[in-house]
Amino acid sequence: MKYSNELHDFLKMYKAYEINILEPTLKEIINCLKTMSSPVFWNKYMPVKGAATPSPIRQILSRVKKADKVVEKIFRKPHIFPNELSSESIKNMHDTIGIRVIVYFSSQLSLIDRELRNSSFFELDESNPPKAYFESDKLLRLGLSHIGNKQKESGYTSIHYLVRLKDSTISAAERPIFEIQVRTLAQELWCELEHVLSYKPGTRPNLSAKRRLQILSREVSVVDEHFNLL
Repeated sequence: MKYSNELHDFLKMYKAYEINILEPTLKEIINCLKTMSSPVFWNKYMPVKGAATPSPIRQILSRVKKADKVVEKIFRKPHIFPNELSSESIKNMHDTIGIRVIVYFSSQLSLIDRELRNSSFFELDESNPPKAYFESDKLLRLGLSHIGNKQKESGYTSIHYLVRLKDSTISAAERPIFEIQVRTLAQELWCELEHVLSYKPGTRPNLSAKRRLQILSREVSVVDEHFNLL
């Protein structure tokens, strides 16, 4: 009964937070990213003034984390959320808003990185620096060796940034930190299909399937290299 009442109160609190904080913040984020998606926005990086350039951003995806996923994460990671079902846990969960920026080519990842570090819209969370799920030699070739690298057994590749809006209708004290994932179109294809294969209810890929996913991840990396050369 205790947990039932706590859960009821928490879900009610999260719904209010979603309406009053997360949804207005997401609208502001999308407006900023729409500006960044314009080809004109990227002219400042062209060597010749006034030169036309396509936007590196192919697609932007966004979501607000569902309440059941928030509850599941709190109980799955008690070392991160010791206050369990509380407002503190909500504020310390930095992916309640998730943004995915998809670029065409891996060489454009460094361009997005440069923009996010000097953005007039976003500021990086200094206590949680960006992390790249890439091999270190690939980061070096892309000019991204300043980002700390991690690797997942599955072969997942992406760069994750934790940021907050510089300007918002939400007060600075209540302004949420959120996650921006940046990856190429080819990497997005792999991630989407891996998600379908790995997260069906009650199933997990066996050792052979995991090995195939790792091989496909390397093949995707080769595809990205070839498109860069083209």
